[in-house]
Amino acid sequence: IATMAALITCQDNDDNRVAMIGSFVVSGVLIAQAFKRKKARGKRYPCKIKTMAQSRQDWVPVTIFDISALGLKLGVPEDVEFDDTFDLRLDGDTIPVSTIWGNSYFKGCKFDRRLTRAYVKALVRNGKTSQSPEPQNGKRRHPSGAAL
Repeated sequence: IATMAALITCQDNDDNRVAMIGSFVVSGVLIAQAFKRKKARGKRYPCKIKTMAQSRQDWVPVTIFDISALGLKLGVPEDVEFDDTFDLRLDGDTIPVSTIWGNSYFKGCKFDRRLTRAYVKALVRNGKTSQSPEPQNGKRRHPSGAAL
């Protein structure tokens, strides 16, 4: 808005007007990119879902503190080591995840395949997931919709 006001008042010099227009265009592009990045991350849902994850040694209890279709924030036991890619149990399915960031207490992970929004909302609404490391019986589909 300030750039547009300056553009209107700057009628005496064509070079200044061109610079102002360029500035206005660049500002618009940067704002559009910021909105696009936020949308690409997907809506994050805060939660506290207890589930299981495959550590280097065995399946261990973990807690999901927020989740989206693209990834999650995972609370992990301090003394347990995980590989960069490991499996997570979600509603009876084994879902591969990759660690993006982490410390002694938390890991930020992305899903190898995007989950459906309906699946994520159902997990958050139910507030629970499988505590068992064993898959449920029957044919299952990945929450992205793909066959497992």
